[in-house]
Amino acid sequence: MSFGVRGGVGQSSVSFRPYQQGQSGRAFDVGMFVRLRGDMPLAMQVEFGYMRTGYTTREFTARYGMPEDWLGKDLQVTQHWATLPVMGDFAYSIGWFGFRVFGGAMVDYLLGETLQAEGARLAPKLYEGLYHRLGMGVLGGGGLGAVLPIGTIMLEYRGFYRFTNLYRRARTPMQEETRQGLRGQMLSLSYYYTLELGR
Repeated sequence: MSFGVRGGVGQSSVSFRPYQQGQSGRAFDVGMFVRLRGDMPLAMQVEFGYMRTGYTTREFTARYGMPEDWLGKDLQVTQHWATLPVMGDFAYSIGWFGFRVFGGAMVDYLLGETLQAEGARLAPKLYEGLYHRLGMGVLGGGGLGAVLPIGTIMLEYRGFYRFTNLYRRARTPMQEETRQGLRGQMLSLSYYYTLELGR
């Protein structure tokens, strides 16, 4: 069994359907994890983390509580999440050199959202009628690092995609279903220490 901590920085974006102009924003995450490993190089990893995502878009229909003079202007959106990734993991080491690949599912919960435009900031209330706060998605990636007596240090890349829509938006007649897909990628540093149980 291994315990560890990790932190990463990267970028995130939201794809809108029907199309809505958008740009990626900065993202970062931190977390703690537990890895359960048997005799084989396969393991299961469970994380408990915090993630911040962001993107920029332009709205032409006002969101709840948003000033109408923000319509058509760059709107910077920042979101805060609690995350619970559960992944399968394949890791192998040759001497001090180690590598791993991983993939699995992630459950997330939206803790807060901030809107910013024209130098002003707004933190709307997260009404259940407006947001899908609880959601799920997939993530995967890989890493390279060093296996040392004091523990293992890995430089990792991971990408994620949220299946659940961010917002609850009514469908406009004669148009396609609404969709807002959050995605992102992180470059992170992980450290974990293995406890040899039963010895």
